[in-house]
Amino acid sequence: MNLVSVSQQEIEDRLIDYFAGHFGDDPSVLTPATNIPKMYNLGASQWAMFADVLSQLPWTVKLHVRLAQKEMVTVPQIQQLANLIVRKLPHVVAIPTLASEILSLDSFMKAHASLELESALKAEKPAPKKQAKSKKGKAKKLADT
Repeated sequence: MNLVSVSQQEIEDRLIDYFAGHFGDDPSVLTPATNIPKMYNLGASQWAMFADVLSQLPWTVKLHVRLAQKEMVTVPQIQQLANLIVRKLPHVVAIPTLASEILSLDSFMKAHASLELESALKAEKPAPKKQAKSKKGKAKKLADT
């Protein structure tokens, strides 16, 4: 079993990258304290709709985090939004026996993508044909018994 270690800092970084890309800005202009609706002049309903968009990002889907539109109104800053996401994360009840069982979110996403690619490739390959046993092999097996 692998566990995933997710920090608020890592989520803030992912949110900064997302909003910078979405609005065409350099990530360096955004900080955890950035008020996204204010910076980009978004109305309450526009900001609320980001809940659906953020809930569909690959990393939030893999973490099983869903945001509600009415929650977005209360979290205009990146750090507040990251905190909300952290609070929604499922909690671990098992204790890992090895440090190697704990993955970072980036490692988890890469491993998951690799497994999905491997599954897709296996699905595309035709099943190997079974070879018929020769009569000689059957006769020898019968003679041995």
